[in-house]
Amino acid sequence: MKQNMTTKFFLIAVALTAIYANAYSACDPISNKVDKTKAAIENLKLGIKSENNGLRRSSIYMVGKYKLSELKNELMEQLKKETFPSNRILIALSLYQIGEADGIDLVKTFAEKDNDQKVRRMCTAIYNEYLKVMGIVQISEVGK
Repeated sequence: MKQNMTTKFFLIAVALTAIYANAYSACDPISNKVDKTKAAIENLKLGIKSENNGLRRSSIYMVGKYKLSELKNELMEQLKKETFPSNRILIALSLYQIGEADGIDLVKTFAEKDNDQKVRRMCTAIYNEYLKVMGIVQISEVGK
C-alpha cells in the first residue's frame, strides 16, 4: 500500500513538473520571443499585401503604431499601388511614424502628385508636421 502511494505521489510530481515546465516555456522564454517576433513581422508583411482591405488597413496601422522600420519598404511599395485613397493616407501616416527619410520623401511626392485632392492635402499636412518636428521652419505648400 505504501509503495502504491509513493508511486502515485511520484507520478503526480512528474506530471506537475511537466505541466509547469510547459507553461513556463510558453510564457516568455527569449528563444520563443524571437520566433514570435519574426512570425508577427511576416504576418504583417502578408497583411500589407492582402486583398482583404480590413486586414490590409489593420496591418498598415500596426506597422506605424509600433514603428516597425523593417516593414518600411513594404509600406512604400503598397503606397505606390494602393487604390483606396484612405489607405494611401494611412500608409503616409505610418511612414511618418516610422520617420525615415526615404519614406517621408515618398509622402512628399504623393503630396505633390496624387490624383486625389484629399490624399494630397493629408500628405501635405503629414509632410509639414515632419518638417516641424525636425525643426525645419519652412512650412511646405505642396499639394494645395
